[in-house]
Amino acid sequence: MWARKKVDALPAISNQILRDKIQRCFTEARAIEAVLKDMHLIEAAMATDGLVVSRDTTARQHFAQAASVVAELRNLVWVNPQEEGDPRLWLQRGAKAEKGRMLGRYGK
Repeated sequence: MWARKKVDALPAISNQILRDKIQRCFTEARAIEAVLKDMHLIEAAMATDGLVVSRDTTARQHFAQAASVVAELRNLVWVNPQEEGDPRLWLQRGAKAEKGRMLGRYGK
């Protein structure tokens, strides 16, 4: 992908304030470890188009749970191609932020 110039490199986008907010949503060490491991997905989505494409349903559940407290997460879109079939058509059409795909929806 790098050789074909299909990767856009971003500067470091770590957001410690957001990490702290999300981490405070959990008491279990295992859950805290899981969200911190996948925070790069959230930070990249926030720095770009607000979209996460991942098959990791556990991570989505954790971030959706945190979205009930952390407002910054609520409008991020999480698409799981394994559950939703092939999302390419949706992506080609501009990947509109549909309410049913937002993290705020799952946490309720």
